[in-house]
Amino acid sequence: LEAAARVDPDLDLTVFLAGRQHSSQLSDILSGEAACLLRERGRLVEANRFLMPGQDIDPMNAADIAWVFYGPAFVYPSSVLVRSAQVGLPVISRRQGMIGRLVEQTGCGLVVASAAPDDVAAALTRLARDPALRDELGANGVRAFAGNTPEAFAQPLVDRIGRALKEGR
Repeated sequence: LEAAARVDPDLDLTVFLAGRQHSSQLSDILSGEAACLLRERGRLVEANRFLMPGQDIDPMNAADIAWVFYGPAFVYPSSVLVRSAQVGLPVISRRQGMIGRLVEQTGCGLVVASAAPDDVAAALTRLARDPALRDELGANGVRAFAGNTPEAFAQPLVDRIGRALKEGR
């Protein structure tokens, strides 16, 4: 939020916070100066609840950029990264761990050296001002993650079961 608040106010940039906002984790941030400034500017939209497929707006289709951030200890893949890439959203991530490496290797977004608000604000500004770059990074993501679907994951298992049944096992 601090980074988004530092972006030029004339730039069309709105933050959409989707998901349950646990006060123990977010109260300081959401009552802070950056959140208040973004609300005053009409640049912070909050859905303080779980979003339900088919009943709510899909945040991946409502956004232009996704921020995929995890702490330094996070070494797992990210469904946010995969879903963002599959719908053509360019992402911004930190240059660390598996997520940073995937973003760099696939060219599906920008990586920042740190989560410092100025670094993130610079990446947000660059993407917000360059629709061609957003399109290019989004297309890279679509290509890179097209096969990351439940069907593609399950097909080898289904094939193996089918072969085993044919062989009478």
